[in-house]
Amino acid sequence: MLSGSNGLSTLVAQPLILTPTRLKNTLEENKKRLNIFVDLQEGEKLGRVEEKVDDKKVVSYYKEEAYRGQWIARWWYGEGRIKTISYLDEDFTEFCKFLDEMIEKSSVDPFCNYVKITKETRDFINKILPGLNNLKKTYNDCVEMVAKVDSIILTLLDFKEKTNESVNNKSQKPIKLMV
Repeated sequence: MLSGSNGLSTLVAQPLILTPTRLKNTLEENKKRLNIFVDLQEGEKLGRVEEKVDDKKVVSYYKEEAYRGQWIARWWYGEGRIKTISYLDEDFTEFCKFLDEMIEKSSVDPFCNYVKITKETRDFINKILPGLNNLKKTYNDCVEMVAKVDSIILTLLDFKEKTNESVNNKSQKPIKLMV
């Protein structure tokens, strides 16, 4: 006899989300959040705004060009170097979790489902690297900021290196199965 104590009665149907689709959605979310780095210029400083949209926390960055009295405005709104470092830590930690999952999935990808997403991720990394370097130049007198940005840049370059061979191999000759 089957009884409710075996755990079968507690199963709940979960919606099926295919991994490539989920990863594509995660990439798009990261691109929206980190897009500020695409055209960040030297001397521009970052701030961040958090809003609730449909019971979901949405984070967006804004940039401020240098002007006289900027430090007063940043102090008034609770922005500063330490806050910027914590923002970078939080957002790039999330992005790096995504990158780790991409490395894991693309290493075992006989049907080349992840090659397009990996290429798109690598292109996005190429676009944000100059902005990260500009941020480092802006705060060149802050050791913590330089160390944080250098750490982020090294992690992004490591992802590109780890996926370089698999992207090149799978782009040239995808496996096709005939049934």
